[in-house]
Amino acid sequence: MSTTKQEHFVPNFYLKKFANLALSKNENEDKYIEVFDKKEQRMFSSNTKKLAKDGRFYDFPIELFGENDKIFDKLLQRYEEIIAPFYKKFETKLSYIINLDNKQKSQIKAIKKMEKKYWSYILAIQALRTPEFRNFINEVKQKAANENITQEFLEKKSSEEIEKIKTSYPELNSAFTKDFLIETTLNIINILHDEFMPITHHNFFVNHLHDLSKIFVKHKWIVGVNQTEIPFYTSDHPIVKIPYFQTGYASDGIEILFPINSKFVLVLRDKKHPKSYEGDCKLVVLSEDEVNNYNKAQVYCSNRFIFCQKKSFELVQEICKQEPDVCSGVKDRMKFIK
Repeated sequence: MSTTKQEHFVPNFYLKKFANLALSKNENEDKYIEVFDKKEQRMFSSNTKKLAKDGRFYDFPIELFGENDKIFDKLLQRYEEIIAPFYKKFETKLSYIINLDNKQKSQIKAIKKMEKKYWSYILAIQALRTPEFRNFINEVKQKAANENITQEFLEKKSSEEIEKIKTSYPELNSAFTKDFLIETTLNIINILHDEFMPITHHNFFVNHLHDLSKIFVKHKWIVGVNQTEIPFYTSDHPIVKIPYFQTGYASDGIEILFPINSKFVLVLRDKKHPKSYEGDCKLVVLSEDEVNNYNKAQVYCSNRFIFCQKKSFELVQEICKQEPDVCSGVKDRMKFIK
């Protein structure tokens, strides 16, 4: 029989990139990070090993699957083993480029074509594995049931969305539109027991990972450089979106962010974003306002926990004070429009 263990939905190697170096100076020591809990409105320091994890989060019902109940978790572990060395090598390259003179920097692309494709998969894996994404799946199920949505209605609305997606991304295969917009939604509606949610989550993950990565790779990319005294936040759902019109990953004007560490962030922009012309896979120095706006996006899009290298959570506290719903866990992640 398989044993119960805590399963990370944000990799520990990633959280270490935001460690408080004053608390963990030795490379071989455990790493500690600063944390803000939106639900309990408190901040604390914690070992990264103890964060962004949940017991049996990815496990299938053991009564049905026996020792094969950890299929999903083992799949993610294999991905992490491949991603971690690539990630470290990429950070090393960025550190090298940032120290070049301005003329040399302008001639070097921070992200090469193959790296962009690789990163697109890394972002897709992270976007689809978190509790926040599972909450989205649950919300689809609940709202669909509440609205008494029929298959006829779903197919009608899905056909409309399919045409929109094909216009922007004609190379996407037909299975993506069919599974993503019709069959997956109907399956979610029919799965009523929480124990089966990891199966739904796993199926969604494996069926749509490739297609989500293709959406990411089509966007315009830069590596944002943070030279301010304000470190980047990350969170328990670190792939965040700043909508221009709508919130979908393929929406017109969307901006998608992934903090690499406290000083670098991947920024993906749809071609209709006002700054889509900027960078072309280059390093771009961010203003203090941009750093603050990207940190705000982590606060809004996180499920519960914000992580930072320093106890610099004044921004989170201000948002929670002015917009309590952001920190209460109450969200409207999606809506059906009839």
